[in-house]
Parts: sequence; structure tokens; C-alpha cells
Amino acid sequence: MSQLGFKHTLSDAGVFVKELKNGDKIIVIVYVDNALFAGSNKKLVLAEKAKFMKIWECQDLGEAEEFLGMKICRDGQTICLSQSTYLEQVLE
Repeated sequence: MSQLGFKHTLSDAGVFVKELKNGDKIIVIVYVDNALFAGSNKKLVLAEKAKFMKIWECQDLGEAEEFLGMKICRDGQTICLSQSTYLEQVLE
């Protein structure tokens, strides 16, 4: 990730941030063989994801609907995370 200009956060070695000159930030979460790209500028996020995919063999699954067992729902500018499936399994 460092070769792409990302720095890992102090709180989690699997979370990387790239701050661009225009003030935009791109956040990447990497866990084993899963990666999630996020940011406020979709065009920049997709460009960084393309660079990532040239270096590491991977597949683009499109907009995330689930990541590490969390359901991701979007409603306008709001993003909600849910672990209801996991919770139901625990309760069983």
C-alpha cells in the first residue's frame, strides 16, 4: 500500500489512508484477502482501486453490499452497517 502512497493508521495496521493535495481522502481497509475502498470522490476511489488491482491479483466485485459479515446499506448520503445476520447466528 505504501508504494501507492497510502499510510496505515496507528489504530489499525489494516486501515490505510491516502490524503490528496486537493483535500480528498481515500480509505482502504484490508483484511486477509478482502479490500474495501472508500472516499467522498468516487472517481478518485476507482482510480486508486485500479492502481491497486494492477499490483495485486484480485477481482472487482463492484459496490460493496457486504464486508467481513457486515451488511452495507446506502440511502442518499447515509451509509448504515448491520451485523443482523451475525447476531442471528449467535442467538441460535
